[in-house]
Amino acid sequence: MPFNPDMFFIVDDSLVNATYGKPRPVSVYDLAVTGWTAHDERNVPVPAQVVSQRGHYGMAGSQHHLEDLDVFWCGYAQDSVQFSILSGTNGPRIMLTPTMDGCSFGIGHSAPDGTVIVCHANAASQQASLTDLGTMPSAQKQAIKSVFRNSGVRTKYILGPDDYRWGKDAGVWRTVISASTYGVRDAGHWRFYRHSYRKDMGDYVYMGRKRIK
Repeated sequence: MPFNPDMFFIVDDSLVNATYGKPRPVSVYDLAVTGWTAHDERNVPVPAQVVSQRGHYGMAGSQHHLEDLDVFWCGYAQDSVQFSILSGTNGPRIMLTPTMDGCSFGIGHSAPDGTVIVCHANAASQQASLTDLGTMPSAQKQAIKSVFRNSGVRTKYILGPDDYRWGKDAGVWRTVISASTYGVRDAGHWRFYRHSYRKDMGDYVYMGRKRIK
């Protein structure tokens, strides 16, 4: 079954250590391969996939394997900003980045051919505590703007932690929300989305999909 990023998916930890921004081979599996399940906030089961390093949970033909494909990859490294140049005409039509649970994601204005620069910024050392982000959001925002400025690109949008990280549990705000952020190229134009979810005891609670830009 071909990978459909509009369906809830998790980015596996096997991909986290890659900081480079270029096409990367990945494998897609049914979430069952991890031993975890997914459901919505009403406890209704939700179909879900996991995207991992190529062959991490088994090669093509193995149980739960769905597809091997290449994606544009925007990497991650703690206390740094990583970027990727997404072609508007060539290469993969899907962009992925590591799970976001406090990082910021930046989108630059597109070139005439649809090519766009995206950034994944982390400034964890400036976070005051689990519930106090301190100067982390502003530091990440400035780091992203610096990459765009040095590349001669105008900033289009920055998704910061305050845009997705906070959720209510029993009426109390706390840091429970993570995001699977992705981009899809269609007719030479990139559009970006995020799946929101929180981790529970052995399962994921899916909270929906939203357009970023």
